[in-house]
Amino acid sequence: HNNLARLWKTANPGGPVLFLKDATKLSALDLDYNGLDEIPLNALRGFFELRELSLRGNLLDQLHASVFDDLQSLKYLHLQKNLITSVLRVTSGVPLSNLTELYMDHNPFDCTCESILWFSEWLNSTNVSVPGFPQSYICNTPNAYFNRSVMDFDPLSCKDMTPFKALYIMSSTAVLMLLFTAFLLHFQGWRIQFFWSIMVNRMLGSLKDERITEGRYAYDAYIIHSAEDRPWVERSL
Repeated sequence: HNNLARLWKTANPGGPVLFLKDATKLSALDLDYNGLDEIPLNALRGFFELRELSLRGNLLDQLHASVFDDLQSLKYLHLQKNLITSVLRVTSGVPLSNLTELYMDHNPFDCTCESILWFSEWLNSTNVSVPGFPQSYICNTPNAYFNRSVMDFDPLSCKDMTPFKALYIMSSTAVLMLLFTAFLLHFQGWRIQFFWSIMVNRMLGSLKDERITEGRYAYDAYIIHSAEDRPWVERSL
């Protein structure tokens, strides 16, 4: 019940004040109701003998991934009545691995795959004593789980969607290509057929033996004309 929030502020001039750095032999640490809204990355470094940590009634939300990594002897953890929305393995894996009792009730949990999947599975399978579970572990977001227990979270909704996304992209691409081809043939099919015919005839013409056609024609080029215009074509043109 003090106001220690500023000491651990990252924005503090000179950085956060690590006032516990010489107390690493502690076995119990009580920091309840101190207005703490963040824990510096190195605030709990070296606390290998800490067995009980109480941070209830603060304003903690986002925690650094490795802030609890040295708490390998922790048996009792109190984090109830904070603003914690997500509990991730990368953050809480170490302290929760050897716990005897966990108190994390009355937090506004975000019951989404990214925020709560691992914690939900851990709660449903752990032998650790979790007083208040499930009635005091309530989802705040999203709307689908608002005011429902974390135990109601459906892990099946977090199946890997990558194969389905790939199938969706492939099928969508195929449909679009089919539509594009249909429209192209409908509006420009005659042009495509015309150029195809020219290309085929040129290829076939180039394969003919010139000796076969040699002497067959009187002229290299011929001007199409009517009989009335023949004198003008032959004499003038």
